[in-house]
Amino acid sequence: MYCLQLSNRKRNKPQLLLTLLALATTLAGPTGCISQSEKPDPPPEERNPEPVKLPSQSLPVPGWLGFGTIAEKDSPRKFPWSPINSLGQVAIPHQDWSEVEEGTPLVAIGPGFKQEVRFLRWTEEPYGCNETPTPMATFTSSTPVPEGPIWLLPPAGTIATANAATANAATANTATVNTAMVNTAMVNTAMVNTATANTAMVNTAIANNTVGIPLKELSLDAVPESLLPKQKREPTKALAWKAGKTIILLEKKNKDKAQLTVAVNSEKVFSTEAEHSVMEGVYHEPVDFSIPFQPGIPKPVGVFQFGEDSMPTIVLWRPSFEGNHFELLMQTSEGMQPVDVHYIYFCAF
Repeated sequence: MYCLQLSNRKRNKPQLLLTLLALATTLAGPTGCISQSEKPDPPPEERNPEPVKLPSQSLPVPGWLGFGTIAEKDSPRKFPWSPINSLGQVAIPHQDWSEVEEGTPLVAIGPGFKQEVRFLRWTEEPYGCNETPTPMATFTSSTPVPEGPIWLLPPAGTIATANAATANAATANTATVNTAMVNTAMVNTAMVNTATANTAMVNTAIANNTVGIPLKELSLDAVPESLLPKQKREPTKALAWKAGKTIILLEKKNKDKAQLTVAVNSEKVFSTEAEHSVMEGVYHEPVDFSIPFQPGIPKPVGVFQFGEDSMPTIVLWRPSFEGNHFELLMQTSEGMQPVDVHYIYFCAF
């Protein structure tokens, strides 16, 4: 500790004494001394945020995939698989949110939608035709949330730590870091200065740049011929969707198979075949896109983008005889690849 001391010797210039007294009054603390360890609080924008406990994630993209709910069983619906919940406007099935505090804020992102939501509860919610108890995390919103896929992220600037049951005692999983974009998946909990600030910057960039892109059905006549020849443009044999610069095309290959193609700026970036499911003695129908239920055949239900220059991440719904599979078709180091995200039992066939 250093103290500013004034000599008792007589000064020739009174103005100097007045100046030194004013300086001492301004800088000195309650004891009349300036402590080397006492520093003023940094402005709010420079302070390190407090860690927020959130579930760890296994996806190679930041955040969590949830779904906008409908309030009542008889409410108008866009998708047959949408969760029904009168209290929560967003639901995430199966992933454990039991250690998250009620009221924890997150950012919910959908097509043309970005809004703060708050964690409501983690419990079994009725789902499907028999209202089967299904573990779900639910979230509340002050504004209506669109039905369908919703992406959830911690708010910009927050630090996400993993649940104790899934985190190493010495490290915390930064749940909003895309390991393919920024490899900071493990942050030492003792490093609360540079590492914390850097992670907050990553979170801020991701939260600010993630958008939901509206997905619309596309007339087959509007599909470029390089993707779909004119002779194949029959509604029973082909379906098409568009999201921004992305076209998603589903074609019948034969009675048992379909082909899914993704094109960006009219150039193919992904293609895969899917087999139409059969149940011997019960269901063995040919592929027919005029019929809504096509078990085993994926359809796009949502599109997200994590940055202006990034490839779109497409949410695929693949119905089965008893439930609903959800996959993410995303860019990886090996190109676009499907990644399983959720399976939710719905009803016995």
